[in-house]
Amino acid sequence: MEFKTFTAGTDDEGRRLDRVASRIMEGAGIRKSLFAEIRKGLVRVNERKSKPDQHINSGDKISIAAFLFSTTREESKVQAGSRHQEPQVISGEELKYIEENTLFRNSHLLILNKKAGISVQPSKGSGKSLSQMVESLWQQESHSQSLSFRPGPLHRIDRWTSGAIVFSQSLEGAKWFTKAMAEHKIKKTYIAVTEGFYGSTTEDYEDLILSEEKPLAEGGFSTVKVYPAQHQPIPREAKKAITHARTLQQRTINGRELSLVEFTIETGRKHQIRAQSAFHGHPLYGDTAYGGRKNAGDMFFLHAYKLEFPEDNPMEAPTLVTAPLSDIFFDFVLLNFKNAL
Repeated sequence: MEFKTFTAGTDDEGRRLDRVASRIMEGAGIRKSLFAEIRKGLVRVNERKSKPDQHINSGDKISIAAFLFSTTREESKVQAGSRHQEPQVISGEELKYIEENTLFRNSHLLILNKKAGISVQPSKGSGKSLSQMVESLWQQESHSQSLSFRPGPLHRIDRWTSGAIVFSQSLEGAKWFTKAMAEHKIKKTYIAVTEGFYGSTTEDYEDLILSEEKPLAEGGFSTVKVYPAQHQPIPREAKKAITHARTLQQRTINGRELSLVEFTIETGRKHQIRAQSAFHGHPLYGDTAYGGRKNAGDMFFLHAYKLEFPEDNPMEAPTLVTAPLSDIFFDFVLLNFKNAL
């Protein structure tokens, strides 16, 4: 039987054989789990029959039966319902976008200052996503020999939210960032414009968030549901969300009470700031999905302003990364909130 053989790299270290092998197939345009094929000996490690959950070491030779690659790409997409998208060459305009908005980059992490309106992940009708741009650039520049690793976003940020977002550039970077986030070693600070005046300088929110995934418009966006932390019974699949708000400045603008607010979050739930702020009486200005009033710019103002990393971190990331406000947000703040930042 004829086999095709691939060599594992450092970013494949510790990954399961079935996942690495399936990623190899995906790279060939075939979306297929190889769990059964591995058990049959059609996928081998160092010329030996192996188990699907065997962990791969750098330098291992992974051999896959050649006939498994004979499925046509169109057939494989139909059979598996794949959302796989072919790697795309990064355009000059996209390359310029990444270069102009890079806040930090090394072999492990890439931090970009995302503009509002660009989707992080591929979605219908949103054009090329930031993830696709980053992967295209990585494939173009990378000398990695990894069979399974691909760069990707390491935390959430909405399409219409601007600011700092972190992408992995290595498996080591992805693992470190994910662990540091889980241990609350990375601090994320946002700036937003909300409706109404606050009764105190600081407010702390601890609630439960349940993602309902109900489209609100034909264009397709969904909201989450917020419950008080003491709600009983606890809704199934609801997760704790903790947000801290600090008022920077409050102004009456065009007859509306608006506040410039700094938010820090301890958890990273979908729409966390938008949903919790609205739940506590302060929807983001322009965020009609959560009860905010429509504004002239037909957008809400939320910006991922700062990322703070622990000192002497192994990724050599700076202790503070600040993302300048995007053009429209900057102009609004400069015009209406004097010397607030």
